[in-house]
Amino acid sequence: MGKKVARVAGLTGLAAGLVALAGAAAAPALAATADTGGTFSIGIPRGHVASLAKAGIVVLPTGPGTAAVVNSGERITLPVTSGNANFIGTSGTLHLAGGIEFIDGATGKSVTLSALSFSYDTAEIGARAGGHGLGLGLIGGSENGTQDPVSGTPTSQTFTASSISLTAAAARYLDRVLHTKYFKAQSDLGSLVTTYDIETVS
Repeated sequence: MGKKVARVAGLTGLAAGLVALAGAAAAPALAATADTGGTFSIGIPRGHVASLAKAGIVVLPTGPGTAAVVNSGERITLPVTSGNANFIGTSGTLHLAGGIEFIDGATGKSVTLSALSFSYDTAEIGARAGGHGLGLGLIGGSENGTQDPVSGTPTSQTFTASSISLTAAAARYLDRVLHTKYFKAQSDLGSLVTTYDIETVS
């Protein structure tokens, strides 16, 4: 039994609206959902990892997050803990456990981004740093979602994006805290893939 697929085009700046499942004659009304778990992974390409290393910067997960070296580079994976994200309709937010730590070996400085989240409404990966909210990156490139059509709950959804662009605010913050000039606005952080379970709630 195949998976139903939805193409999510241009999430950045997308007005609120429905994204119908492929093959559906009309988009049904969306029920409220609750995200019950899953994973959220950021893939840092090999070239980016090498560039970071040359600048003396290491990027690692914190808390329950994990890091893995893969053929394409480095993959940082954080658990999905909750939220109401649903790519059908491109709405809601995923909340993640753990964080991402940036360590600058040259300056001896480090910073941890915690309380990470991903919003379909804004196409932004957000975090908290220094006691304040911070938009880390905007997704873009090729964006796709799938939903496992098996009956019952929870239902599994997977969403991918081929690009994450560093925000100007995040670039300024990281450079200031780490005492570096490495980070540039709109530079590509890598790609993302997230798979999470959702349940229908009243």
